[in-house]
Amino acid sequence: MGGIFRSYDIRGVYGKDLDERIARAIGKAFAVYTNSPEVYVGGDMRISTPSLKKAVMEGLVECGVQVFDVGIVPTPAMSRLSYTQKKPTIMVTASHNPPEWNGFKLRNSDGLPLREGKGLDKLERLVNKGI
Repeated sequence: MGGIFRSYDIRGVYGKDLDERIARAIGKAFAVYTNSPEVYVGGDMRISTPSLKKAVMEGLVECGVQVFDVGIVPTPAMSRLSYTQKKPTIMVTASHNPPEWNGFKLRNSDGLPLREGKGLDKLERLVNKGI
């Protein structure tokens, strides 16, 4: 794995490594990967979050997924939501990184995070294929 695909999430500098085109591709790939009819999406307060969130949701919707926008929430709330509701989630955040960064933390319907060797590598291949 490399580039924006890290061991536990997807992240990079907004406008350089990560943009709305990539976010839309991630949404589409996540829809194919999870094969879930519903996905919850939340985000943090970074300046780039609204546009990246909109793009990732558009990618999901293009694949027929019903998207629930939960607004601005802390990452642990999305983790809990995934676990309790048994639905996949996408959190738009770059966590502790500087403000110019952003990214995505993804969870399966079992509440477990996608990470290297546990789905994130498959998602990266789908994104690279242009799914």
